Amino acid sequence: MVNATFDLAVIGLGYSGLPTAATFANHDKYVAGVDVKLSTVDPINRGEVPFVEPDLGPDRLIDKLVIDTRGARRQPDGLEAELAIISAAVLAK
Repeated sequence: MVNATFDLAVIGLGYSGLPTAATFANHDKYVAGVDVKLSTVDPINRGEVPFVEPDLGPDRLIDKLVIDTRGARRQPDGLEAELAIISAAVLAK
């Protein structure tokens, strides 16, 4: 991946992080998506959503995110961004 300064880095691409990243990317922001789980990153890089969310799927919001960031990544090595959003999993009791 090319080192560049992104407008936004979204750390955690789950139910909250991925829609957030995709929405900003579709508002002409240069967005990097980061997640430690390969089972999340790989589908996103193929243009697929790793969970059920109809508005993010093919020909929808996720497309611009993947194109603009040259894909999601597992590690933030060399990542520079003006702003970062950390989207962590919340477990319900």
